[in-house]
Amino acid sequence: MSQQSWQQIQSQKFQKAITSIESSPYLLHLYFRYCGHPSFVGDEIREIEKLYLQNSEKEWNHFHAKTLNLRLQHLLAQIKVGILWGLTGEINNWKNQEEELAEICTKLFSFFEDLSSAH
Repeated sequence: MSQQSWQQIQSQKFQKAITSIESSPYLLHLYFRYCGHPSFVGDEIREIEKLYLQNSEKEWNHFHAKTLNLRLQHLLAQIKVGILWGLTGEINNWKNQEEELAEICTKLFSFFEDLSSAH
């Protein structure tokens, strides 16, 4: 079994997020409603974001010699959330298109990697 690349791992995680959105589309609505809100839910979202960014940084550092810029890391995370938000209305269009979606996701994360490495 060959070792996976950063892009492949990110693509798999993103596809899992898409599956979560498909089964629980309200999750993104809750995220956007409370992400900046001073409340228990908002605090929990910020804690999850913090853990996500810490794990993302560890994964990045595992595959790359250059450290990922924190602002760029936040931007890439927000782009992913934006894409997920956009897919919520079209999730049914991707049914039975797993291979095409996997290829698109891998290309997307290859672009992210290029962008991150250039900074």
